[in-house]
Amino acid sequence: MAVSGTTLLVTLGNTGGDAELWSCTIGSCTVTTGWTKRGGDGSGTPPQSWASVQEIIPQMAVSGTKVYLGLGNTGNEGEVWMCDLAVACTTTTGWSKVGGGGTGSGGQSWTTGYEQVTSMIFNGTTLYVGLGLSAADSEIWKCDTSGTCNVTTGWTKIGGDGTGTPPQSWGTPGVPATTTVQTLSFIGNVLYAGLSDSSTVLSAMVWSCDVSVACTTTTGWSSIGGNYVNSSWPISGHQSIESMTVHNGKMYAGMG
Repeated sequence: MAVSGTTLLVTLGNTGGDAELWSCTIGSCTVTTGWTKRGGDGSGTPPQSWASVQEIIPQMAVSGTKVYLGLGNTGNEGEVWMCDLAVACTTTTGWSKVGGGGTGSGGQSWTTGYEQVTSMIFNGTTLYVGLGLSAADSEIWKCDTSGTCNVTTGWTKIGGDGTGTPPQSWGTPGVPATTTVQTLSFIGNVLYAGLSDSSTVLSAMVWSCDVSVACTTTTGWSSIGGNYVNSSWPISGHQSIESMTVHNGKMYAGMG
């Protein structure tokens, strides 16, 4: 769930055809009144919204009146869609697919083969997207939404597929392996990524990078939590950083 102005936004999903976006003006929402279905069950070709094959909308990020949704649960479903509530958002109008299905290079977004957008966060006008669910999927991509962000323009991969030795980012193969960027958070301009592995209990790690300096797959990254780094938890027995939150400049990480 999220709020844009006085509009409450709710995402749904679990099985095929369930991935929908609904909205209601706060103060006029009851079980039987006030709700509008904004997305889902379209043709999958913009300006219509995504098709009913999508099971779930696991991520939502709001910038002003623009709503960005991270989709996916199984193969080739990891996509980002956007609609401006100030213009028009219905199941069949107003939607743009802005990430997923690109070539993965030259400013294009990630390729097909990614199951899920597992985390999303804004820092200023820049949208950061975490991917994952299977081997070699744990990557972070960014796009400045003040410019052009679409499937083929504006995207940069900034984390994942490194050697796992700082200043390079984490490695997707090997031990510890990572499959998912489970959660993202910011303190100032420092981006924190909580990682996980869906198949083992070896990958609950936190990495960080200052986006105001330089973050690429091979530069700028530090491993700051997990595997006893900075007196943190042992990597054995912890599979995932499930959540992160910031309070008074301190980062709190929940794992499981």
